[in-house]
This record gives sequence, structure tokens and C-alpha cells, in this order.
Amino acid sequence: MSPRGFSVLRRGGILFRTGDAHAATNVGTEGQVLTSHAGATPTFETAVGGGGGAPDAATYIVQVPHAGLSAEQPLSALATGLVKNTTTTGVLSIGVANTDYAAAAHASRHENAGADEISVLGLSGLLADAQTPLAHATSHKSGGTDAVKLDELAAPTDVATLNASTSAHGLLKKLSNIATEFMNGQGAWAVPTAGAPLAHATSHKSGGSDVVALDELAAPTDIATLNASTTAHGLLKKLSNVATEYMNGQGAWTVPAGGGSGWDQEIYKAADQDVVANTTLQNDTHLLFAVTAGEAWEIEFILKYSGNATGTDMKVNAAFPSANGQYNVLSTSISDAIAALNVTVRATTTLTTFTCATRSALTTAEILRVSAILVFTASGNFQVQHANQVSGTTRVMAGSVLRGRLLAP
Repeated sequence: MSPRGFSVLRRGGILFRTGDAHAATNVGTEGQVLTSHAGATPTFETAVGGGGGAPDAATYIVQVPHAGLSAEQPLSALATGLVKNTTTTGVLSIGVANTDYAAAAHASRHENAGADEISVLGLSGLLADAQTPLAHATSHKSGGTDAVKLDELAAPTDVATLNASTSAHGLLKKLSNIATEFMNGQGAWAVPTAGAPLAHATSHKSGGSDVVALDELAAPTDIATLNASTTAHGLLKKLSNVATEYMNGQGAWTVPAGGGSGWDQEIYKAADQDVVANTTLQNDTHLLFAVTAGEAWEIEFILKYSGNATGTDMKVNAAFPSANGQYNVLSTSISDAIAALNVTVRATTTLTTFTCATRSALTTAEILRVSAILVFTASGNFQVQHANQVSGTTRVMAGSVLRGRLLAP
């Protein structure tokens, strides 16, 4: 027998071992065996089982056949390969690849339909190679087991193959970045051409589906084509900005003859008017009206006035075309002598300028009333005037009034 590279020989009735690492130095007695223990010097020791050696007919496993043995199994008689032991008999044989052991190259056994097919479901971790998934689109659709939301997909690129077309719906085409462009029905960004809408007037009328309230329309301009006329109702004509004028039945702004307050002209001052550090008489911006040569008028103007200087700091007059007549003055604070305020005028263009006392606050009002009967010898405007007498600021307040009654043409 040859374990660990030693040869077993029988010679002269003595069984001993020899090998490369140990040399026989002497011969023991019958029944001893040359033995080495853990690299120590070989010695003859009594063989286990008594004397006489192993029987020739016993079963041995040897490397090559030996003439002195009758029942040995030489390994040299086996094919090259892995040795397999047979249970009970102890007979050795060469194992069969992929039956007794896995061959070095045996991937096909684990592949689909192989003898040792491996199911991916039984593995863990990730596969080394990219795998094409089985068809599973329905799982990602609406209502599927793994639905994908549209706004959870990755941001799109500039690939246009999925854009909407005339044959299928799809993605919106990339924006043009031009605010005046809109997408037309052919999928192009373009500036729309002006076009008339379909007839839909009834939808904006009272009771329609898209009613437009009259006071929600845009502000009107000075176009008069829709003004009321004697043949159709319509818009009110533009105001004349003259307080004494009224619209007659022919659509004209006129001063009614008689009636009302009894005055043919009655003009109220719409806003305060200040004169600052100026002693030159200034035309009042509201208190005036037109007269014609040959007309006789009864005229009255009542001023609410004030000043910021205590004392005499207000002067008043009226300018007009040449006229004859008489006037007088009444006031809550007048500086001129009473005798001077009942004045007869002849062929003159102004009244006599008279002064009025003011208080120290522009908000403290005084009242001045001037009345006259004048026959005009020329045409023009009757115009109230006022200014500072000395300095400071004087004010004629809103609500002051100029009236006129035509006595004779």
C-alpha cells in the first residue's frame, strides 16, 4: 500500500516501509513494520493486528497492479478524473460530470429547459446583464396595478414624434416664445389674422346667454351717430357745460324763455378761485354770459368771498360791452361809502371798482351782492372780475352765482 508516497513491500517475511524522506537504516524483527511518526527517524514497530502481515487475497487500493496481490484495485486502471467511492463495497470509480459533480463548464444545465434549470424568482440581488422586461404596459396605464402619472414622468426633450397632429392627439408642440403667436389648427405657431365673429348679438341682449349691461360698456367718445333724434331714441347729446341751458325737444341745448327760477341766465360757480398777490382784476372762470347790442338786462351777482388778510384786501368789478344803466351794491363788509354804491353809468364798459373788507382766514366767508339794470349798446360778455386790493390771497367761493333776466330785446 502506498500512503503519503511510501511503498509497501514484503521481503524475507518482514513488512517495512521506505520512502524519499526516510531511509531504512536497519531491519527489525519478524512482525515489525518500519514506521515514521511526524517526521521523526523511522523505526521498526510491531504491526497492529499481530504478526504474519496482511493476506495476499485482501482487497487493496494501489496505484498500479502488483503481481503479489490478487484482489487489489489499481488506480491506474481508472480513467483520468475525480474518484468516487461506492457505499458498502468501497469500490472506487471515476465520477460522471454533471451527475456526480458539476462540470467546469455547465451553464447550459442552469439555463431554460436545462437539467438543473434555475428560476430567477429564487435568486436575490440584481442580474449582471440588462434584461428586457416582459410586456406589462397595462400595469402602467390608468387603473393598472402600477399606474404611472403623467406629471411624474421625466421632463421631455425636443423630440417631436409624439406631438399632436391632424391624425392623432399628442403632446403640445414646443412654445415659440412669442406672446402674439397662437397655435393654429395645423399645429403651427402663428399670429392670428383678424376675423369677424359669428353673428351672436342675441347672446348680449337682455335675456341672452351672455348679457352685456349698459353701464359695463366702455366709455363713449364724441361720435354722435347714436344720439337720440326725432326718429329714434338713443344716447344723450354731449353736455354743453352751461348750467342755465337745457335740452329742448329738437335735441339742442338752449336757455329756456321764462319759467324755472324766472332768470334767463343763472350760473353757479363750480369751484373756488384764488387770486394770490395780484392787484390786477382777474376774470372769474365761471361767472359770465353773453349779451347782444340793444338788449336790456336785469343782472345780479352774489359773491361768497374771503381773504387771508384782515382789513380791506378785496376789490370787485364787472366788465362788459358799452352800456347805459344803474347799479347798486350791498355787502356784509363793504369799505366804500354807501352813497358811492348807487351809481348811474353812461356809455361805459365797467362798473365802478369797489373794495371789500376781508377777515384773516380764507375759510371765513363774507357776502357781496351787486344788482344792475343795463341796456347794452354793443355785443359781448358780461364778466365778473376780482383781485387783491393790497396783497395776500383772496378767494371767490364755489356757490357764488350770476343771474340775468332779459327785459327787452
